[in-house]
Parts: sequence; C-alpha cells; structure tokens
Amino acid sequence: MLPISLTIKGLYSYQKEQTIDFARLTSANIFGIFGNVGSGKSSILEAITFALFGETERMNLRDNRAYNMLNLKSGELFIRFIFHHQNEQYQIVVKGKRNRKNFEKVETTRDAFTMTDGQWKPLEISSIPEIIGLNYENFRRTIIIPQGRFQEFIQLGNTDRSKMMEELFNLGRFELSEKVKAVETKTNNKISNLVGQLAQVGNVNPDDIEKKTDALEAIRKQLELLAAQKIETQKIETELANLQKLFQDIDKQQQIYDNLKNEKPKYIRLENQLKEYEFCKSNFEILIADHKEIRDKIKSLSEEIQKSESKIKELSQKILAEEKTSDSLKKECDQRDQLKQKAEELQKIIDISKFKEELITLQKRAEKGQKCIDEISEEIKTLTVQKEKSASELKKLKNSLQDIAALTEIKAWFDEKNRLTKEISAQNDEIRKLKNSESALAQEQNKLYLTIKPLITLNIDSDSPDKARLMLENLVSDLTIQIGQLENSIEQLNIQNQLEKFVSQLHDGKPCPLCGSPEHPNILDAKNVETELRHAKQQKAEIEKKKATAGKFILECAELILKQQSATEQSDKAGAKLSEIQRGFDLHTSSFKWDNFRGIDEKVISEKIKAYKSQEKLIKQLEEDLEKDSKNSEEKNQRKDKYQKAFNDICTKITERETNVSLLNAQIKLLQFEDEIVRNKEELEKEIQQLSKRFNELPIESERHNKLLSDLKSELAGITGKADINKLRLDESARKSEDIEHRISDKLKESQYQTIDQVTAILSQPLDKEKTRAEIEHFGKNLHAAETQLKESQAKADGKNYDKARHDAVKAEIAQIEDIIKKNNEQSGKISGEIDKLQKDLAESVRLKAELEKLQIRAENIRTLKELFKANGFVNYVSTAHLQELCIAANDRFFKLTGQRLSLELNDKNSFEVRDFMNEGKTRSAKTLSGGQIFQAALCLALALSDNIQKNAGEHSFFFLDEGFGALDKESLAVAFDTLKSLRKEHRIVGIISHVEEMQQEIDCYLKIENEEHSGSRITAVWE
Repeated sequence: MLPISLTIKGLYSYQKEQTIDFARLTSANIFGIFGNVGSGKSSILEAITFALFGETERMNLRDNRAYNMLNLKSGELFIRFIFHHQNEQYQIVVKGKRNRKNFEKVETTRDAFTMTDGQWKPLEISSIPEIIGLNYENFRRTIIIPQGRFQEFIQLGNTDRSKMMEELFNLGRFELSEKVKAVETKTNNKISNLVGQLAQVGNVNPDDIEKKTDALEAIRKQLELLAAQKIETQKIETELANLQKLFQDIDKQQQIYDNLKNEKPKYIRLENQLKEYEFCKSNFEILIADHKEIRDKIKSLSEEIQKSESKIKELSQKILAEEKTSDSLKKECDQRDQLKQKAEELQKIIDISKFKEELITLQKRAEKGQKCIDEISEEIKTLTVQKEKSASELKKLKNSLQDIAALTEIKAWFDEKNRLTKEISAQNDEIRKLKNSESALAQEQNKLYLTIKPLITLNIDSDSPDKARLMLENLVSDLTIQIGQLENSIEQLNIQNQLEKFVSQLHDGKPCPLCGSPEHPNILDAKNVETELRHAKQQKAEIEKKKATAGKFILECAELILKQQSATEQSDKAGAKLSEIQRGFDLHTSSFKWDNFRGIDEKVISEKIKAYKSQEKLIKQLEEDLEKDSKNSEEKNQRKDKYQKAFNDICTKITERETNVSLLNAQIKLLQFEDEIVRNKEELEKEIQQLSKRFNELPIESERHNKLLSDLKSELAGITGKADINKLRLDESARKSEDIEHRISDKLKESQYQTIDQVTAILSQPLDKEKTRAEIEHFGKNLHAAETQLKESQAKADGKNYDKARHDAVKAEIAQIEDIIKKNNEQSGKISGEIDKLQKDLAESVRLKAELEKLQIRAENIRTLKELFKANGFVNYVSTAHLQELCIAANDRFFKLTGQRLSLELNDKNSFEVRDFMNEGKTRSAKTLSGGQIFQAALCLALALSDNIQKNAGEHSFFFLDEGFGALDKESLAVAFDTLKSLRKEHRIVGIISHVEEMQQEIDCYLKIENEEHSGSRITAVWE
C-alpha cells in the first residue's frame, strides 16, 4: 500500500481542512513529520487507521470515540484518504456530524471507493482489510507503527507472536488436523465398508465353479436331444392340424353359402325399387323442384306487395304532420335573437347583485386587514428590541469563555494519571499475593523435606528441591540394584531348597533321581535354607516399599519445582510489569506542559470544565433564542408584507366591483331592472338556462324536422317504385307456374303413375342410389365366391379323413417334451446364474482384498500425518521457519549496524536472543540490549517483517514510524540517526514522526505541524 493524499478536518486538534500530498514525500524515500508535543503529528496516523479499519490507538467505542475525536470547536468531522495498492487506486471517506440537540452525540460514516474507468465507484468498506491483506493489529505492527509499539514484535510472548505470524502469513491454511481427521474417518469408514462387503461375498472355491460348469454342459446336451424329438413330433401335429382346419373350413363355407342363398329374394326386390327411383328422378324431379320454387316466389311477392301498400299509407300520414311542425318552427326561428338578448340581460342582473354582495364583504375585509397590519407592526418593533438585548448578552458570555481544549487535555492527563496510579496499586497487590504464594511454597517444601528426611540426608535450609529429587533418584537407583541382588539370592535359595528335597531321597545303592548314579559321595548340606529364603523375601519387600515411597517423593519434588519455577516467573513478570507501569507513570508525570495550571487540583479542573459546559449551555440557549427571535421577526415581516399585499388587492377589487355595477346597469335595455331584481337568483338562472337552451335548440330542431320531412318523402317514393316492380314480377311468375303444371301432366300420361303424389312418394324415399347399387353388386359377388370356395374345399377333402384322438395324443406328447425342456432350461438358467454369481464374487473378492490392502496402507500413512498435524504442530513449524527467515533477513542489516558485533537468533522457545561476538560469541537475552541497540534490533525486524509482508503483496516497501525518540539518550539517539541514514541507501519509503529537533537536520523532506491556539493544527511542507 502506498498513500497518495490525506485530507483532515475536525479531527482532534485539526479545526480547519488540511491536505497532505504524499507524492512529494514518498519520492524522497525517507521523510519526516515534525512538530512539538501535542501539535497533532500522531493524529495523521490515527486518521489513516480510522479510515482503513474504523479503529484508533487512543480510544475505542467505550470511550465515546466519535465525540472525543471531533474537535470541540468543530461541528463536522471529515477524513479523505486516497492510496494505491496492487495497481489499483482506492479512496475512503469518513464523515461525522455533531447532533444539534445533543452536543456529545456524534454520528460517523465510512465509505470506500475504487477508481474504475476514471470514476470513483462504491466499494464495500468491510472489504478493505482483505484488499490490503492486513488486519488492524498487524497493520500497526508492519505498516504504521504508533508510539510505544515499535518494540512490540520483540517483546511479544510466544503465543501472541505465533498468532501474529499465523495472521500475517496466512498460516491457518497449514492447520490441517481437522481435514486429516475427516480423511481418517472417511478412510476408516471405507475400510469398514470393504470388510463388510468381503463378509457378504464370503469365501469362493474355484472347484465349485468347475462342478457346476460340468452339470450345465450335461443339461445342454439333453436339451439338444429333446429339441430334435420335438421337431419331428411337431411335423406330424402340423399335418393333423391342417387336415382339421380343412374340414372346419368346409363346414363354415357351407353355412356361409346357405345364408347368402336365403338373402337372394331381398336383393331382387331392392333392385326393382332402385329402377323405379331412377325413372322418377330422371323424368319428374326437376319439374317438381321448379314448380315448388315458382310457387314459393309467388307467395313471397304477394306478401311484399301487401307490406309496401301498408307502409305507403303510414308514410303519407307522417309527411302531413311534419309539414305542419316545420311551418311552426320557421316562425319561431324568425324571433330567436330576442331569446338571447333576454338571457344576457338576466345574467347581467345576477352579476350586479353578486358584485353588490362582494362589495359589502370586501369592505369588511379591508377594515379587518388594516387592523392586522397595525398589530403585527407593533410586534416586530418589540422583537427587534429583544434581539438587540440577547446579542449583547451573548457577546459578553463568549468573551468570558476559557480555553476548553487545554482544560480537556489537562482532565485527560489527570484521568491517565489516576489510571496509572490504580494499575501500580493493583500490581503491588498482585506482587504481595505472589510473595504469599512463595511463602506457602516454602512451607510446603519444609513439610516435604521433613517427610523425606528418613530416606535421605538433607539440609532443610540450603538444599533445593532439585537436589532432593536428584538424591531420591540416586536412592531409587541403589534400591533397584539391591532388589536385583536379592532376587538373585532368592533364586539360589529356591534352587537349594529344591535340592534339599532330592537329598532326603538319596540312599546308598539306589540311583540318584537327577543323574542316575548309585553312589553319593558328597551329599549337600542344606541346613537353614528355608529361614534364609524367608528373610531374603522379607528384606526385598521392605526395599520395594522404600523404593515406591522414594518414587512418590520424586514426583512431589518435581511438582514443587514446577510450582516454584512458575511462582518465580510470575514474580519476575509482575516486577517487570510494575517497573514498566512506574516508568509510564513517571513519563506521564513529566509530560505535564500547562505551566499556568501547574499545582492546581484535579477537582478545580473538573469544576472549570463543568462551569465551561454550563456557560456553553447558556450560550447555546442564547444563540437558539436569538436564532428563534430572528426567525420569528423574519416570519412576522413576511406576514406583514403578506397582509399589506392582501389589503391592497382588496382595495383594487372594491374599485373593480363598483365599476362593473355601473357598466352592467347601462347595458340593460329589454327588461325592467326593478321588476327583475326582486326575483331570487335560482329563478333567474333557471330562466336563463331555458332561454339559452331554446336559443341553441331552435336551429337544430328546425333542421332536424326539415331533414326528417325530406327523408320521409324519399322513403315514400322508394317504396312506391318497389311495389310496382313486385306486381310485374308476380304476373310473370304466375304464367311460369301454369306452364310447368302442363308439362308435369304430359309426363304423367306417358308413365305408369296416375298422380304426381305417387311420384313424390317414390322420390321422398331415403334411398342412396350409389350405395344401394354397390350393395346389390357386392351380394352377387359374395354369393358366387362362396359357391366357388365350397366346391374347391370339397375337392381337396375328397378321400381324406381326420382322426381327432390321434391329434390329441400328438399334442400331449409335444406338451410333455416342452415341459421337460422348460424344466431343463430353468435348471440350466439357475446353474448359469450360480456360476455367474460365483465368478463375480470371486472377482469382487480379489478386487476388495486389493482395495482393502491399499486403504490399510493409506490409513497407516494418515495416522502418521495425524501425529504430525496434532496440536498445531505443522503451523508452529511453519511459523518457526518464517521467524527464522525474518531473523536472517533482519541480521543482514543488524549485523552491519552493530559493527559485526551482534546478531539476532531464535532459541528453542522461539524467543529472541542476541549472539555477542565481543564475548566469545555467547548468547544472551535481547532484553539486555541498550536503548540504541533495542532500537536497531526492533527497526531491523520491523523492516524485515514489512519487506516480507509487502513483498508477498507485490508492493513498494513502505511504513510509518511514530516512535518517542526523545526518550533515547544521546548515544542511543546517535545510533538511531545512523540507522536512519543507512535506510537512504536502500531506497526504502519510510515516514518518521518525531518532536526531536535534531531529526530535522537528518531528514531533508518533511512536514511541519503547528498547533495554533485559535485555528488549531496547521500542516506546512518544507518546500512551501
């Protein structure tokens, strides 16, 4: 990450907007931000961290952070931070605003943007830590290192340092124990599954497969013989079946022929009926249809002529009535203009009445308006006097206000002093508790020594538990040797005891039970063996009991040693922490910079702040009252202007109404004003509507009646012409009907029919000519075919006979053969299935065993991995590797800076040590370094860590250092100067924040921060 610009307003001591252009600073590689204590230098870093992470070094949310960050003289907080990271440009904007009703309530917002296509596009603010690859804590350790945190990496405990390394280098990806457990569980489940599958498959014997294969082959040979026998028998059955079918066909064909022969008379009658129908259709159908059509037409024409004559009569009457109405409307239209004039004069009378009523109302409103204007003018005068008085009081109060910024800082100084005092008291209490614990452990040691004393010789006052444990371990070793010696003695005594039994059985001349010799020259004398054996066993039991007691005391000594070591370590840490807190207290006490308030009591400061807040509250109330009076005055002036304008409008309307009444009176000519004015408005308006309606309707109504009269005359002429034409068509149709009747009569004379009704009856039959002819032809063909087939079948059966009993026997024999074949096929299928299953089971068993063997090897490997990854082992290993790399990288610079005299190393506990080449290359704790050397070591480690982190991110090597150089002595400060000079040669980008004036002589490019009393902190660049 590389900063581009930072804009601050309203943050801590920054009242006015200040902007830092980092381009000039970063181009100088090493730059400084200098200023006196309290000028606002560290606020620049806090602005950056708050923009990026919403966190600050000084305060958290419980400290009412937003309120305390906002300058007390400012109403708004603004931070804009633009930076470059991995070829992308980002912007973060922080805005805060003080609540107008609650001074201590400040709301803040943080928004992020990324530069895309030359425009700032919104970005999720929570994604910033992921983008830059660092959280807040690690950002402070590697990029921006605030005051008091520079040496933190060296001083961190093993656990905290390992956690930091894990976060910085994403070592969590090496924590694979859970994944290994999951893989182990999955593998074990697979093994269990395979074992279960093998149990289901069972043991498969290849001999069983061979036996079943032989049995299957025998069945297949038998099936071949049965198949040949079945074919021969089926041939005989086929011949018998064909003969059976032939005789069955003859019976069916005879029956079909007889049925068709019985239906022959029916089809003869149908053929005659078809001939009659065709004769009538060809000779009479068209004439009958034409005659019917002419008669229907005559009927239709007669009905139309009758309707036309009725309509002509009706239209003639309507025309006479419309002619009378049109004459009346024409006379009324000639006097139409008088209707319009009368309506207009009636409307003018209504308007005159309306204007007179409005005049009365307007005159009353004018009187009331003048009164309102006078009243509000007096109120405005009173408010003006009140505003001048409030402004005078407000000015006096503001001039008497004290510097709240100084009071707030002093109050914060006292709060910090009280906090440190409480921490010192609490730490002293903790040290007293630890001393009591050490006394209790000393008493426990004395009690243990008194218990151990019978076993070993101890000096209770001087001998340590380590020595006691060593003496007990030596005692256990000696007792173990004694037990071994006694066990050998007991074994020898047991042998002698057994031999004594044999000795009692020896007699001269009788063979020995062991060697068989009849002579016994040197007989064993085994007196008192039993007594010695019992004594040896008793002695062994006592020593074993003593050994067990010593072992128990060894464990108690070890436990006591651990407790004492823990107590000593805790005491050392508590003492160191007390010293650190005391140093902080002394440093804080010496940082009191307000000479005017030196020696003043904290209560006085609190009372002054309280008085300031009370006075500020009064000022705020006066300001609100003044603002309220100003708004009220402005509102009343606006209301006065509004009233005056309304009053002027009313006067104008009164003049307009009086003029209108005079003009309208002069325009009334037709009516008498005095006669009409006594009528009410509703009557006049109703009459106006009626007159206007009649005026508008007369032309339309006259035109409508004229058009209706014209339409009626046209319709009468059309109907009269149509009636004449229909009469002519009726005469012609009558002549045609008479001609057709003569022709039908002539046809009847030529046929066998007497009347036309007989012909009509024949034609009305539902007879489908084509279908009927097709049925007759089809019947003839079927009859001929049935007769022919019957004769052919009878010729084939001539001389042959069908034996049903023999046919049934042949079919039974075929069924028996098929049943045997079926059973053999079933047996064959069953055996084939068994063979297939055995072969599959055999192959599956081989496959499962091979897979099981692979999984068992895999499970063993997984168990090995599980041991490697147990208890974060691999993460700790990788963390140690990274620490060693950092140590090596830091030594490249540290070894040179110390003149090849010192180098950093890691011990087996991952704590930093220093190898001193001026003292035979021996190692010692990093805490033994001087102030300047600690600075060098911390800086080298910080640079190495920053290099590693930013190298992984592919960015420029850049970080900020806000360190209290003023706490270093001259020699340490000189070392720090030399170290910073060496950074110039490495082309690094490093920002140094300090109040030490000597620093400005070493760094050419820097910003100067000055905190002015009235305008707050101001940033000035050295080149400006």
